[in-house]
Amino acid sequence: MFHVQSLAPFVQIVKRGSFSAAAAHLGITPPAVSKSVARLERELGVRLFNRTTRQLHLTGEGREFYERITPLFDGMSAAIEEMRCARSAPSGLVRVSVGATFGRHCLMPRMRRFLQRYPEIDLEIEFTDNPTDLVGRGFDVELRHGHGRETSVVSRPLCAYPIHLVASPEYLSQCGVPRTVDDLSRHDCIGIRLPTGLPAHWRLIRDRRPQKPATRKRTEAFDIEPKGRLTVAAQNDMSLIAAVHGYGIAPSSLPAVQSFLEAGRLKIVLPEYRVQPLHPTDDRMFIHYPHREYLAPKVRVLVDYLIEEFRGGAPQAPATVRKDFIKRFAAA
Repeated sequence: MFHVQSLAPFVQIVKRGSFSAAAAHLGITPPAVSKSVARLERELGVRLFNRTTRQLHLTGEGREFYERITPLFDGMSAAIEEMRCARSAPSGLVRVSVGATFGRHCLMPRMRRFLQRYPEIDLEIEFTDNPTDLVGRGFDVELRHGHGRETSVVSRPLCAYPIHLVASPEYLSQCGVPRTVDDLSRHDCIGIRLPTGLPAHWRLIRDRRPQKPATRKRTEAFDIEPKGRLTVAAQNDMSLIAAVHGYGIAPSSLPAVQSFLEAGRLKIVLPEYRVQPLHPTDDRMFIHYPHREYLAPKVRVLVDYLIEEFRGGAPQAPATVRKDFIKRFAAA
């Protein structure tokens, strides 16, 4: 029976695409990798690769073997690395990229406890509303609205991130509370200018209850071009700040405005509607990090901490819980 270690060259060849890349990763010579594969093929009695001087392809038997052993092999590697890392406390610099609104209003209030818990970890946080090239720019973690990431990046849902319209009580007392979508045309709606230079429009979505239990839930969509005296550019949370100070009605995510709602500085208007995001198709916030065979302890503890921190809580919770939260803070 061949030793488990003889599987490592085979797995790395498939992952990295060549014998030489696998050898460099393992710290051995290409001939040693070739001999290991030949020995493994003899033990199995099958050919694992079809190879020429320029191309390398898995055979059907090779792909089946790889798909069956990879989860076990990766699990063993991760367990060994975790045991090694468990002897020392997580330490070092963790670089985080996060959208401005979520970063300022949701992430920052929670990070002091993390630094107190892990005194050997330092944080560098960049606020940007543009997706980041994690590997290319050397980031360890990215927090972004929507799942849309490449397969080389691990994406895990962090919390729900529904967007609703909000306004200050002062503004609503002066201008009235909109009761229908058409009423918005008579209100100051705070505009957002996109990086392209174009103004952002609002798509309001309302779920309609099915008439019959067997029918599917239907949605109504209304496209609105916000009209108002104030437009903000660059960072989306500036419209939130403007709404807090009474400039008008603005779209913002429930997690970002939770503290303002609880303090009575904002109210939800047209609570039966939500605002569809401009680009993401998923209304959740995701945490992304580069896919590696094992995760550095400093990154793992941050990922685990954030997932635990954002678990539960009305704005982040399932829709059935959020409905009661929205009703509680809706404008009368």
